[in-house]
Amino acid sequence: MSKHPVSYRIGRICRLFVTAGICLCLAACGAPAGTASSGAAVPSGSSASSGTPAASAAETSAEALPVITVITETVEDGEDTAAENTAAENTSMPSAADGTFTITFAGDILMDPGYSAGDALTKRGAEGSFDEEALSIMRDADLFVVNNEFAFTSRGTAVSKQYNFRTDPKNAQILKDMGADLVTLGNNHTYDYGEEGLLDTLDTLKAAGVTYIGAGKDLEEASAPAVYTIGGFRISLVNAESILFNSNPPAQCALEGKPGTFDCYRPEMLFEAVRKAKAESDYCIAVLHWGSEGKSTPNEKQFTLSRGAAEAGADLIIGGHPHVLQTIGRVGAVPVVYSLGNYLFHSGTYDTGVIQAVFRPSEKRLESLRFVPMQCRNMKVFTLSGSEKERLLKYMRSLSPEVQIDEDGIITLP
Repeated sequence: MSKHPVSYRIGRICRLFVTAGICLCLAACGAPAGTASSGAAVPSGSSASSGTPAASAAETSAEALPVITVITETVEDGEDTAAENTAAENTSMPSAADGTFTITFAGDILMDPGYSAGDALTKRGAEGSFDEEALSIMRDADLFVVNNEFAFTSRGTAVSKQYNFRTDPKNAQILKDMGADLVTLGNNHTYDYGEEGLLDTLDTLKAAGVTYIGAGKDLEEASAPAVYTIGGFRISLVNAESILFNSNPPAQCALEGKPGTFDCYRPEMLFEAVRKAKAESDYCIAVLHWGSEGKSTPNEKQFTLSRGAAEAGADLIIGGHPHVLQTIGRVGAVPVVYSLGNYLFHSGTYDTGVIQAVFRPSEKRLESLRFVPMQCRNMKVFTLSGSEKERLLKYMRSLSPEVQIDEDGIITLP
């Protein structure tokens, strides 16, 4: 199926008090870009190599730049661009020729040229950073969603934290080249350069024609869902971050009249946002920035949020922040993908993938949910096949006893 060009508009939805995220807790590594060392441990029972040839040395970034190392645990074998992003109306979109509608979700991307992965992505562009099949998967989706883990700005002052990520606003074109329609900003790096950086990011995305959720010029915009209507079937997407449960909102929190991110430092804020979104739609997807970095299994806070979000009306939950793949589970009949990990975020060799949610609008239901196995090597994403595909699917099955994942990556709830 092919992507349909439309103008995206966002539905206003709730007024809540929220807070912001916490620093990205990663370990820094001084290795130059393009070194052979991996930036992340490969799970026991999995291979750092793939059946797909590795990128050539010519593809690597020539400059010596810092890389980001993700410390992972070892797991055994197992809008019309001029329109406001807060427009009240929802976007009406057609179904594909076969009557289905596909939303594809990817994990974290980085475009900061001060880091090896960001340098590679901004220099190579989409065509040089993803293999042909990955590009087709992103571009052919009716709606492609990716986590934008940095600011589009050349202004602002870096907030006090270990890592601060930003890129030139001109690089927003790479999102379009990837096929991105919707980006999630409810994360702990959107506010890395303060209010100026955040507002520049919002303006940049509007100008590029890329819809965003999870941050905004005030609380109303930051907490608003994206709402899409396909043949009378309404799908809403809510994005929030909840890295820590704190008693008071930190500086980057969006408030009434204050720009920031939608951070649910109190779980009830997320649940209320989901309730309101579900009340205006047939199907609600919660995209959450949560969990412990480097851990392949969810923590108790993720379980608390997923249970509460499902009870509030979420029909599908997609997670990120841990920078590694995590368990695919369930809360009753609600599938929960706890973390899609990094998509193209650091320079190591690591497993990744995307989730394809295929809907049958005429029947107002989710028809299928699929995990597509991929791997990032030498700062390029490859779609896995053969034994490497089966290896990663086997690994995901070992993490996900509550669901079934078949040889094509189709996820079912027994």
